[in-house]
Amino acid sequence: MNINGISFENFRVFKDKSDFELAPITILTGANSSGKTTIIKGLKLFQSFWKQDGFGDLLNFENGNHQLGNFEMTLSKHSEKKELIVQYKINHFLLDSLYVELIFEQDNGNPLKNGILKESSIISKDELTIFQVHLRDQKSKEDRDIYSGYNTKYIIEVLIPKLKELRSEYKSFQKKMSENSENHEDFAVIDIRQECLKNDIDPDRYCELMDLLEFENANNYFKPNISNFLDSDNDSVFTVEIFKLFSQISYSEDTLFAKELYELLCEKYPETPERFDYAAFKEFIDKENIGSWANKFLLDSEQSLESLLKEQNTFPFFYGTVHRLDGFATHKFYNPLVCEKANNDEKIWWDDIFSDAKKIAQEIRNDKSEFTVDTVVTTVKRLLENITYKSIKSTFASMYFINAIRANSQRFYSFDLRDADFNLFITDFLKRSYTEKEKAFLKKWIQEFEIADDYSIELIDGAGTQVFLIKDEEKINLVDLGYGVTQLLPVLLKIAYCNNIGKHIIVIEEPETNLHPKFQSKIADLLVDARKTLNMRFIIETHSEYLIRKLQYLTAKGELKTEDTILYYIGNPDVRKREDGEEQIIEIRILKEGQLSQPFGSGFTDESLRWLKAMFTCNLN
Repeated sequence: MNINGISFENFRVFKDKSDFELAPITILTGANSSGKTTIIKGLKLFQSFWKQDGFGDLLNFENGNHQLGNFEMTLSKHSEKKELIVQYKINHFLLDSLYVELIFEQDNGNPLKNGILKESSIISKDELTIFQVHLRDQKSKEDRDIYSGYNTKYIIEVLIPKLKELRSEYKSFQKKMSENSENHEDFAVIDIRQECLKNDIDPDRYCELMDLLEFENANNYFKPNISNFLDSDNDSVFTVEIFKLFSQISYSEDTLFAKELYELLCEKYPETPERFDYAAFKEFIDKENIGSWANKFLLDSEQSLESLLKEQNTFPFFYGTVHRLDGFATHKFYNPLVCEKANNDEKIWWDDIFSDAKKIAQEIRNDKSEFTVDTVVTTVKRLLENITYKSIKSTFASMYFINAIRANSQRFYSFDLRDADFNLFITDFLKRSYTEKEKAFLKKWIQEFEIADDYSIELIDGAGTQVFLIKDEEKINLVDLGYGVTQLLPVLLKIAYCNNIGKHIIVIEEPETNLHPKFQSKIADLLVDARKTLNMRFIIETHSEYLIRKLQYLTAKGELKTEDTILYYIGNPDVRKREDGEEQIIEIRILKEGQLSQPFGSGFTDESLRWLKAMFTCNLN
């Protein structure tokens, strides 16, 4: 799963929050020094950030080949803020849209003036915070527990019931296909998409559910298995009303907790006083010698209080140890559904709380069932982590950058020129073994661009390589062809290479460099074919009107859907240098008939018309 959008705030020319949706083909165009390159530099910076192991927090500027300088230099010159904010949009059918927000500040303890992650949040589309953690409050990575910042109440009341619904839907699909399968023994190895179509099941929907509920478990992302607890017959694990009841008790001493709980039970279940008074209730908790801990509590006239307490499989609140800064420790009840912070002079040690919860649950139930609230909720937290943070990591790991200057014109590419991008690439390219599909794709587009019939890369005694184009059975060295070919051939080679190494998001700066207008428009055909044949996604920085016009044509022709392409025209950051009312960032969609959803900013498609009009007027005079 890929991220579907990214936004920057207080990042170079983008003073205010600037959103960029990401389509299979995303086009960045506009004025010089407007911010197109800033977006690409930002992607390079955050690719380096997401390479860190685990939940990294360092925003290093030494890596990434973006030449941004340091943290201070990336901040907008027109803002007094000292924070850089980036937000990622993730579309997922479990929650529709999620936003992961990272807030960075300068790491004053680092002489390189790098950045450090100050705060991270997961936010729903209706702006509800699902997760938030202030990393600067956690003194060391050893103490860090990103799970502690989750909104447990939201997980229990919204996510778990939703997961149960999705599990039921998925099982109904499986049952339908199993009943209609001709060979039940081979059901596990059938062509899933074809079987879905035969049974009138949306194959995309089925595969989404399968990825969520099955494949991720096979990779051991979740323990316990998410499908197992969703299939549990013990629906008391997911009873919402009782969680709502307990969520009203936030943070209190032992005695106050028992009193508050008793009062809430009396209010919720009027028959409570008839069965036992407060003294009996308090005496029972103390007599059971379970450390004044109580488990989930449902009043049922057919069951005794004691048997009910010992029978239930959930543990909605924890009796935690609070370590005071003065060295003393006290014991208080803490309800994770409320997610309240401790007082300023106190710190809750989450490991103690969760450890206690597991021991308590086992003692009360006298069994080893894995489906306590803490294990179920932690499982869903890990699910959210996969949907969000691991999804972002995966997206950036799959991203490959092709710079504006792609190759120097040389007869011989030496292995010793380690600072030359193309020299390094040719070495890596030759290390790979390419599929017939990749070879066919490469050969096709060498011919489509009328470069040659084929290509050949030859090693010279282990010292370097020579690149030849084969035309009419004649070998021509790359240096003997035009500079446009020198810039285009690396693009073609790198698309095949990226497919081979599993990178499917390619960011290309100015692919039209030194190309004739005819071939600038043909780049659009190349992108569409790479999308369909190799499942590539592209982010393209370009000044080529011909490329954009061809994308419009391909959409009108039906080879592209309207959602396949998005254009961003980025105007001058200085509002005084833009037309009246013109926004800095204009989002443009290509409609079904090929029209643009709105016009470009000034100085792009209108430039040729302006001079034609001026020429006509001049001739009249």
